[in-house]
Amino acid sequence: MRLIGIEGSTLQVSGLDLLDGTPVLDLKPYVPLFDGIDAERIGWLTHRADQVHSIRADRRFDQQQMPTLLRRPSVRDVMDTNPKTQPHDATVGEIRALFEHQSVRLALLVNEGVCIGTINRAAIPADARDDDAAAVFAQTPQTIDADASLADAHRQLGETEDRRLLVLDDQGRLQGLVCHKGSRSGFCSNKSSCDHRGEAPKKTRWHFVRWSESGAGDEQPGVLVAPEGKAISVGDLLTLPPETRVRWLVVGVDDAPGDAEGGIATVEAFESV
Repeated sequence: MRLIGIEGSTLQVSGLDLLDGTPVLDLKPYVPLFDGIDAERIGWLTHRADQVHSIRADRRFDQQQMPTLLRRPSVRDVMDTNPKTQPHDATVGEIRALFEHQSVRLALLVNEGVCIGTINRAAIPADARDDDAAAVFAQTPQTIDADASLADAHRQLGETEDRRLLVLDDQGRLQGLVCHKGSRSGFCSNKSSCDHRGEAPKKTRWHFVRWSESGAGDEQPGVLVAPEGKAISVGDLLTLPPETRVRWLVVGVDDAPGDAEGGIATVEAFESV
């Protein structure tokens, strides 16, 4: 490209493969290493041409970082990897004592790491004796794969009475437990348990971007201002005003750059309501 004239803030150029009158929004210096056109001048690159092969980017896009950017979260990311279990030979009395804790909805009977069954509150009849074997009342566990999507987990949990799904390996060994919060708007996990210990930090401003297949947010469904602070976690279901007919599934959470009180939540459409 050759500069042939300047009129105020307008540059007149030639040598571009463009229709006459096409606006040029950005100009870059000619780089001899990348092209073979003879040029008299290469602008500010004259004293920096030997640096074009230098690495100047930060480490966000290293190969080891890319899978994190491009991968949607799965059940593996939100499940409780250390759920409370009971021995396979537990008694009815022991299970009844467990259910005295209101947050416990399901007893997991495990023998050498293998889950042999589950017991919910309604499974034990009132006339069962405390010294009876609890395994008599156990049911086949309802399960989900560790690599299942969070959307699938929400849908399956919505169909269960106990709001609990077990994650087992091919040999039936217990890998984790995924459960709905009482509001069914998110998941309990190691970091956000059913008794609300260790909740995610609250932010007063949440910016939302929509997930794209490239892993980057390409649209902005909305901004949520919460003067008292609001905690948002991966797997949460949200409605964003003014459009309240769509529920959004949070698939990523991060701090807003340069804003200690702000957060960024990446979301994908979950369902219309």
